[in-house]
This record gives sequence, C-alpha cells and structure tokens, in this order.
Amino acid sequence: MAMGTKRVNRGGSWNNKAVNCRVANRNNWNPGNSNNNLGFRLARSVP
Repeated sequence: MAMGTKRVNRGGSWNNKAVNCRVANRNNWNPGNSNNNLGFRLARSVP
C-alpha cells in the first residue's frame, strides 16, 4: 500500500462497544468512503 492512501479516524461510535469509544482507538478508512458511524461530536462547558 502506498503511503497516504488511508485516513485515520479516532474514537468510537454509537455502534461500538464501550471499550472502543475512546480517543486511543484508531481505525483506517479510504478517503472516499462514508457511512453513518463516522462523524464528529461537539462539546462545550456549561456555566
């Protein structure tokens, strides 16, 4: 595999076991792939 052909996504999703829902969990994906398990989560502190 040539360097740079995959992208890393970190953490887990609603579809993973709890042990995989952490930042240290890493997977690789092809840049053109998409599904409903990949996204981002917004967080903010509550005053």
